[in-house]
Amino acid sequence: MLGFASTPIRGEIQASPEEYSFIAVLYACFAVLSISKVRWFIERIGWRYYVFFSIILYLVGALVCSLSDEKISFSIGRAIMALGGGTFMTIGRLLANTLPGHLRFNGICFFATGVLLGTMGGPWLAALTVSEGHWQAMFWALLLLACIVALLTIIYAPKMELPRETWSSSSFSFVFLLGLFSFFILYLLQRSYYDFYNEGVILVCFVFLFLGGLISIFYTEHQRERPLFRLRDILTKRYVAGVGLFCVCYLLIGMNNYVQPQYLSTGLKYYWESIGVFQAVALLCTLVIWMPVMRFLLPKYPSPVKYWVFAFGSLAVYAWIFCSFSPVVDVWAHIVPALVLSGFFISAGMGTTAMQTFREFGGNEQLFAHAYQLKNMLGQIVQAIGTAAATIFMQWRQTVQYGNLNINMVTGDPLYSRSIEEMSKYISLTYGSKQSDALAIFQQSQELSRQAVFLAGVEYYWLIFWVSMIVLLVSVVQRVFR
Repeated sequence: MLGFASTPIRGEIQASPEEYSFIAVLYACFAVLSISKVRWFIERIGWRYYVFFSIILYLVGALVCSLSDEKISFSIGRAIMALGGGTFMTIGRLLANTLPGHLRFNGICFFATGVLLGTMGGPWLAALTVSEGHWQAMFWALLLLACIVALLTIIYAPKMELPRETWSSSSFSFVFLLGLFSFFILYLLQRSYYDFYNEGVILVCFVFLFLGGLISIFYTEHQRERPLFRLRDILTKRYVAGVGLFCVCYLLIGMNNYVQPQYLSTGLKYYWESIGVFQAVALLCTLVIWMPVMRFLLPKYPSPVKYWVFAFGSLAVYAWIFCSFSPVVDVWAHIVPALVLSGFFISAGMGTTAMQTFREFGGNEQLFAHAYQLKNMLGQIVQAIGTAAATIFMQWRQTVQYGNLNINMVTGDPLYSRSIEEMSKYISLTYGSKQSDALAIFQQSQELSRQAVFLAGVEYYWLIFWVSMIVLLVSVVQRVFR
């Protein structure tokens, strides 16, 4: 919701795009820290108290955000929300594992359904609340939902205690360095949106420094007797390959989440409120079609390759449709079906990868928790990398396409002069002759920018098409998952 409605929210809290993206960096950094300590807290205070206190933190943060009218208080609210809510995806999946064996698959299906419902409802609710002039209502909805979950936690959350001898340990230095390096890389990614061309070499060098530092602290953790994460046991061939595929999916999702609204709103001139409805309808179709298929097929035909072929094939077709648009396109014949295919990629691709990656740890709750925490921590960072990569790519290609289109936009060019003259005559009927020439030039410039975004988007979706085809091929020939 906050990514989709970023433009109106920025105006309400008086934040520049750079400042708003820094708030997203702050949230991701605190989310990484909170995810790293999920199992550690569960071992010491139990499921019920941990889930309940996480929700309380989330409620406090959402309340602060809903009352904010400037960026500092909004940033504080988002940081508090991350400390509580940054773990919700991890908690939800780990809670499914506390169910008895015959109910566990149903629990995972409910978890996946909840993820899709949230993804579907977010853009729609953001569009609805902002179009009504009450952007704070997004947080009111979150407060209501979190209160319901808090009540369910009090009634139903597991009461079981974990044996003390199985507890993992932690050190302040590890958590501090993890937070420091997470903020470092995320801040560098955020700065790359604005400084990449001026300071690209310095930024790349700092990325390598970050990677070296992160590897060193995890190597130190790997050598400890009782580490926070049991890296020796979870870094198997299957897990590493699965997390690698997860990272590819998170990267593509981060890139698409940035480019897709921009391409539809600026390139194709749809109102972003309408885009929210398009996305909600498409993901609802995904939910209605895919979830029953998954519940029926997966238990009988668990081999993953066919599901990955379907997922990345859907992504390839989605990208091909988006890069084949003309400037005038039919919503229901092209845009919504393409978004449905994008939903198939998320549900089939991520769901299948999750089932295969953690299969070795199904009988050990601590190993599964550590493996899932590490995956979600990487997911926060990789999605930020995807957003940064998409931003830089679109800036680069928009600049190139604008230069190509602008060649003939000079005063001496007869076609350009005639176009300005005709547009000026039309505008003068409403605004008068004094302003008509300036407005005609401005509108021509706006149309030029729109076309540059449209062409850059076409290039981006061709890139996504070929990347998805390559990943599809790799999923077919690989021998790790069978």
